[in-house]
Amino acid sequence: VSESGKFQSSKNDKRAAFKRQRKTKGPTGIDKTDQKPFLENVSILTKRFEVAVQHMIAMNPGFTVNRSDDGGEITIELGGDGERGQVRLYGSLKEEILYAHLPRSGICTYSMDENQDRWLSTADSHDLEGMLVRDMLRQCNGIPQF
Repeated sequence: VSESGKFQSSKNDKRAAFKRQRKTKGPTGIDKTDQKPFLENVSILTKRFEVAVQHMIAMNPGFTVNRSDDGGEITIELGGDGERGQVRLYGSLKEEILYAHLPRSGICTYSMDENQDRWLSTADSHDLEGMLVRDMLRQCNGIPQF
């Protein structure tokens, strides 16, 4: 309470009010407050992908894995002195969309289907993990072990 007798808002009160204002429906039509946070889902995916390809490093000279510190992006150079291309996954918080840059399939977009707990294509609902396996199988030795 201030000297004038009015209540003052604390920083925590302001943050809570801001969060309440941001309660809108995500791309799946489900209130975001009922879903896992988007960036957490992206971080889980990039960590799973990082682990799934570790065994491929020894089989593919020049194969490198770089995951951002916050887990929001992963880039994998597929080896072969750059001839095999790269895989890059990153999320857009504003759109709640995951972008996948793939050597064969090009740029694809995915959204998290909370009911299936899977990243599905926004174009035709194919599964991201299946697409990663398909593209990497054609470009390098081994496949991700999800």
